[in-house]
Amino acid sequence: MFFSKSRLPSDKRRIFFDLIIIVTLFLNQRAASAQSIAEAGIPVEQKANPSTGQPDIVVINFPVQGWYLVSLSVTVADSSVSTLFPTALGVFAWDNANNRYVRATTLQIGRGYWVLMASPTAVVISGMRFSQFRRHYLPGWHLIGSLIDSVNFSNPNDTPDRSVILPIFAWNAGEQRYYSTTTIEQSYGQWMAVLQECDVTFKPGSTMVAAQKSDQFSQQAFYQRFGAAPPPPFPASQSAESALPVSSTPTQQEPHPTPERLHHPRETAGKIALQINTVPIHCNVIVDDKMVGQSPLTVYIDRFSNHVIQISAAGYEEKTKLLDYHIFGTETIYLFLEKLDLKK
Repeated sequence: MFFSKSRLPSDKRRIFFDLIIIVTLFLNQRAASAQSIAEAGIPVEQKANPSTGQPDIVVINFPVQGWYLVSLSVTVADSSVSTLFPTALGVFAWDNANNRYVRATTLQIGRGYWVLMASPTAVVISGMRFSQFRRHYLPGWHLIGSLIDSVNFSNPNDTPDRSVILPIFAWNAGEQRYYSTTTIEQSYGQWMAVLQECDVTFKPGSTMVAAQKSDQFSQQAFYQRFGAAPPPPFPASQSAESALPVSSTPTQQEPHPTPERLHHPRETAGKIALQINTVPIHCNVIVDDKMVGQSPLTVYIDRFSNHVIQISAAGYEEKTKLLDYHIFGTETIYLFLEKLDLKK
């Protein structure tokens, strides 16, 4: 039977046209998301929420100021940093080929990113879920992404087998430190160590076979070349000119010292690397009554002593902080992040 919308009453026609607009917008969003995935060359299986048939809504909380490791767990029409994280001071990706950070302007499925937040906030992201993704990796450390469902990564789906070293490393934003895990959680980024060139498939579900450890000799060779721990969240050797704010050029690359250079120099025995970042940048930094330079910077301090940190800048209230040496624990790098208040 032929259906004509002209036979509908005027109020029903208005509802009819509204529904057409909603469906069109929904399909356009799905098409834009699919196009962005195709351009990235990442094999994924995209689908709507099985219970509602609609896009998922993901909330990423940033409860404290500092660094966060995040990832996209849904596909979005606009993956630009300015849209997803408009209040972020900076978003960085890891360039495995050159062993350094690069400033990110867009986010890709399957990758993890560092996001620096100056104050607590929350970000709401709407998009289509994907059931799995697959990426190709070269040897070294990689920032990996997540799915909307948790992934049991205790036995990675890597080809060739045993190419991935376990565990992976996630980031505790409250304590600003790494912790080891074998679970990939929604919207988080994690560090993964890759022994040899391989393909890895990420998908939810429990591990059905026993995990197999990588060869111990190969692991030691990896640690000697790439370091036994993931890179710190922000380059300790960067210059002030290459730091925040986000107005830096997108292609700018910032050097990153290898973990060996931070852990083993003779002159740093019994010390810890204190990595100081401030908002605003270029603040004067005094450590234990000694002017050490302007932020961001890294200084080595005695790990078994308390320390007094003074941060000041023209037009801002000066802040003084006492660092109790017990908070250092066994860490090799301690991140100190401070935001100054404008003078009243």
